[in-house]
Amino acid sequence: MKQFEWTANYATGMREIDSQHAYLFALTNRLMRSAAQGAEPVSLDQAVNDLVSYADRHFSYEESVMEQAGYEHLAEHKLQHRRMRKQLDEFVRGLSNNSVTLSELTSFLQDWLTLHILREDMQYIPAVRRLTGEKP
Repeated sequence: MKQFEWTANYATGMREIDSQHAYLFALTNRLMRSAAQGAEPVSLDQAVNDLVSYADRHFSYEESVMEQAGYEHLAEHKLQHRRMRKQLDEFVRGLSNNSVTLSELTSFLQDWLTLHILREDMQYIPAVRRLTGEKP
């Protein structure tokens, strides 16, 4: 099983946001490890629930930071978060009725997180830096 590796390529330079993104990677890895080790369904459910819950907290934090910074594309970014959560909910339902595998869920998470961070999140960082004065 190949780990989902957090690297400097994903760093926004914003400590809290980077910390939250890295933790999303760690939660995805936890889910992958649980599946690879044949964890009990209750344990897998807990890993999935932890990831979903943390994603919600992260999105809320990130959106509040963008709002405070006056990020001009906030509405579009929020829409991307809502779409991701809808897809995530569909995966979770699929897991419960065995129409989706854990491997499909973790592949989705890896693809979405990497693309979203690199393409979308990096776009709001200049606005946030102007607000906070935080340097990369």
